[in-house]
Amino acid sequence: MTYRPTILLLLSLAIPMARGQASFIVDGEELLPRQPAPISRAPLQMASLAGTRLQGGPEVRSCAGGTWRLAPGTMPPLLAVTPLDDTAVRDLQYLRAVLQGVAQVLAEERADRVFVDMPVVRGPHGYYRDNIVKRSPRDIEAAAERATLRAAQSLEKFMRTPNRRLAAVRTNGTFVSPELPPGEYLLCGFARPRARRAGLMPGLGIWWAVFTLGPHEQMRFALDEKNMIGWDGIFVGQ
Repeated sequence: MTYRPTILLLLSLAIPMARGQASFIVDGEELLPRQPAPISRAPLQMASLAGTRLQGGPEVRSCAGGTWRLAPGTMPPLLAVTPLDDTAVRDLQYLRAVLQGVAQVLAEERADRVFVDMPVVRGPHGYYRDNIVKRSPRDIEAAAERATLRAAQSLEKFMRTPNRRLAAVRTNGTFVSPELPPGEYLLCGFARPRARRAGLMPGLGIWWAVFTLGPHEQMRFALDEKNMIGWDGIFVGQ
């Protein structure tokens, strides 16, 4: 009899472990971790900034490059060029699902909390019931920063996957990914913009371009504040 509480406790811990999840009991209610966003295999609809196509002679090798300009003090972006093969498309579908999950969490953390069946509270002007708790500006700002960090981590993981080329920005603001075989490609990159005096600005600056290269062709892009987008604008309408 003295061992029954221990056995029951071990059984209660083993049940969620058998599910492959860790759970917690709060006020008699079992709380499970948030489920990952389902991965949709729907066709990708991505934002794409325009570039300049250059056609060279037989001695010119295909490549992609350009310039990057942002406010002084901003760290150079992480840039990558990847062929849009089956592996990249699957990874992009996964990235889309992750960013959709980040957007959903951000919307929940920004929204006001509405409580149901709150008791009536007596106020100086009679009876009233206030069942809405509004988020403070600090809470909203903190939620946006958490979403920015999650999005940056997901983008960096995608860009640093093997077989994807990272393109370093030189001190003069130029970058190039040389000797690319003909095909369809994605140029992607992001940076944390800075204000001149206020430090880091909220959000990420994203550059996203889908392009094709033929034999002896070059693509050049000018990346700056005017054509950067937010992380929630990569997958258009999805």
